[in-house]
Amino acid sequence: MSVSSGSKNYFLDWFQQNGNFLDKKLTTKEWDQKASEHAVKKAVENNKKARAIYSYLDNKIILQHARLVDYILTEAFKKFQASDFENPSGFAQPKKASPEVVNFFKVRTKLEDFIRQNIFQHPSQATQLQAFQRWLTIAEMLRQQGCYEGVNVVVGVLIQSDIKLKLVAHLTDIYRNQFLELETLIAPLKAFQVLRKELAKGQKPYHDLPCILMLIRDLTGFSEVLGENQSEIGPKHSSFQQLAAKQKLIQGILNTQTRPLPWFPNALREVYEKIVGKKDNVVCNPAAVGEDEERPALKRERDVVDLLTSNTKGNPCFWQSVVPEEKPALGEGTVLTSSPAAF
Repeated sequence: MSVSSGSKNYFLDWFQQNGNFLDKKLTTKEWDQKASEHAVKKAVENNKKARAIYSYLDNKIILQHARLVDYILTEAFKKFQASDFENPSGFAQPKKASPEVVNFFKVRTKLEDFIRQNIFQHPSQATQLQAFQRWLTIAEMLRQQGCYEGVNVVVGVLIQSDIKLKLVAHLTDIYRNQFLELETLIAPLKAFQVLRKELAKGQKPYHDLPCILMLIRDLTGFSEVLGENQSEIGPKHSSFQQLAAKQKLIQGILNTQTRPLPWFPNALREVYEKIVGKKDNVVCNPAAVGEDEERPALKRERDVVDLLTSNTKGNPCFWQSVVPEEKPALGEGTVLTSSPAAF
């Protein structure tokens, strides 16, 4: 039976007839096309139950992709050797780059291509805008989790995409302001002044996954001042304090590398393999599910059945008379600024 787009229950009717949607991998292409429909937005706006299920689906996709970005970049970051930071020239000169540095930029470039394609795959501006807003929310979630390299990657792609697609002009004020805030955050102006101010408010100097460009800028500055014969600099040398500061910075980076890998979103394993390559095993770190002493980790999503099904009636809670409090749907004027409570 077809679903009438004029029905006030259009979105709920679609979901009831497409129950296998949650059993499939939540492809962003399919979801962006559905979520960008005017009939869906109207149905969600006027129906509390529809808002709840719309919000759940949207948040699930956002959370999975935030995890994916965090996992891929953290995995590549953890492979760096101390020598890569002691002599950072390999980050700027490919001929001097170690295999670990080469791998990092290869993975980073493929991740950028994936994000870009995820937006450009849509033919209509409305659907492109839906994808753009989703990635903007993913960037904000990464920011909340201290994954600043992830923020840099995602927002960098959004800036490049907007040059061609001109989507920012069509964002709501809330999303547009968020875009401008994140754009300012990652800007290298005045030696990343805005980002440094935000980091200074935290408990750790570079949080969980630092902005690599900022680190390399600092390390390169030290190397230029100290020169090539750093091993000859002793306590009485005029540059000893700079050497000590560089060594402290490197030790902080090495300490950050000990951070456990975040939880891996198995639903996006195929995407991971396209970016990183196939692996027999991917670490699904259970320690990342709970809260550690340093930060709240991205939480593992609950089973769909547990979330949508009532213990008493066996029907989705969205169709019962008592509906749990839900977040307003993304795209309806609200921007997600932290992990969804439902997860």
